[in-house]
Amino acid sequence: MLSKNIKKIYLIGIKGTGMSSLAVLLKKLGYQVSGSDTAEKFFTETQLKNSKIPYTEGFSAGHIKKAKPDLVITSTAYNERNPEIAEAKILRSRMMSYPEAVGAISRQLISIAVCGSHGKTTTTSMLGWIMQSNGATSVLTGTVADDITKNNHGKPSFFVFEADEYQNKLQHYSPAAVILTNIDYDHPDYFKNKTSYLAVFKEFTKKILKQGGFVLYCAEDKLTSKLLRGKPNTHSYGFSKRADYRIELGKKKDFTIRQNGDHLADIKLSVFGNHNILNATAAAVMAMRFGIPPDATAGRLASFKGVKRRMELVPSKKYTIIDDYGHHPTEIRATLSAIREQNPKAHITAVFHPHTFTRTKALIKDFGKAFKDANLTLVLDIYPSARETASGIHSEDVVRELAKNKAKAVYTPSIPDAAAYIKHHIPKGSIVVTIGAGNVWQLCELIK
Repeated sequence: MLSKNIKKIYLIGIKGTGMSSLAVLLKKLGYQVSGSDTAEKFFTETQLKNSKIPYTEGFSAGHIKKAKPDLVITSTAYNERNPEIAEAKILRSRMMSYPEAVGAISRQLISIAVCGSHGKTTTTSMLGWIMQSNGATSVLTGTVADDITKNNHGKPSFFVFEADEYQNKLQHYSPAAVILTNIDYDHPDYFKNKTSYLAVFKEFTKKILKQGGFVLYCAEDKLTSKLLRGKPNTHSYGFSKRADYRIELGKKKDFTIRQNGDHLADIKLSVFGNHNILNATAAAVMAMRFGIPPDATAGRLASFKGVKRRMELVPSKKYTIIDDYGHHPTEIRATLSAIREQNPKAHITAVFHPHTFTRTKALIKDFGKAFKDANLTLVLDIYPSARETASGIHSEDVVRELAKNKAKAVYTPSIPDAAAYIKHHIPKGSIVVTIGAGNVWQLCELIK
């Protein structure tokens, strides 16, 4: 796919959410794949092992010499200070960053990108799951999605991929169509203000439309609607009467999609929450635009079981444990609201792992308002990014902000501390939600 003379590909930072999924996809496409990363345990390692992709833990120049790859793909988390990247440059190895590699694949196929601040992974997974019914679609998501990746095809015609805005990765992509879920300020370590954050979506969608592409956007989101409403070759979806594809809610998880008033499809989901109804609608509309019949689209969505770390139910004899990747206040509110709606009388304990000092500091007031649907929130120490240092913020500040909003919160510094608190204070049968982009998922094993 990348080049006829490339056979061996080596990924530096292979355990990352996007990188590990790319490794699995590349192997499915016929390449010989290997890589390296830190010794830290990631939930993504399961898909690397299931796909029998070898990787080393720890970085060493010797790894590059031994692997002798035709192409080195680097995670954007690392730079020239990484000894393997430095060695690859000395050896004049062909190199690409993660977004450059994804961009190269997307340009060789009929590609659909899913971007936005929230809902990217689930919407990508839903769309990919539907599109794979055509027998000619490969999918790249930002998480572990075994049911989807096993159905990736070695010689696809279509490519559905998650397009991350962080570090303006969007500049590398030129898909035929785009889903834009929403625009909600994030990644303050890279985007210094809301204007610079909005600019990457504005530039991306402008480029796609100029190239004759199509953009489907969420009518519920003010910034997205302001950016795209009325522009040629764009359509909207949502609950709003102004949406081109309007959602009509039925009983519980049932809903109908209407196109300009005309019936298009009846959908039933096994996942819950209005945010997932929006995700499913975007996926359904785009899939039908690319030739999947309404009945087939509805059938595939009915069988969609969700993906790793997105409101994932973890088996437990003592608690109802739900693990979620949400790390932005909007995502946390949506997750807890959906769980509360399904369990109005349950005791819900949220275990929150703040992710990055910059995000916690920039959005702390919003975090303080995000946990109203939890009876108790345990707050772990902030999970830092490798690209930042501590900067005037602490998890106890989050606890204080929650208290200002009359939410009960307790500071439990580590995962074992939180596990011990739950075992001693949380009654059997309660709902425990582990939430965050760090390694909070490891708590599940300690309490189940």
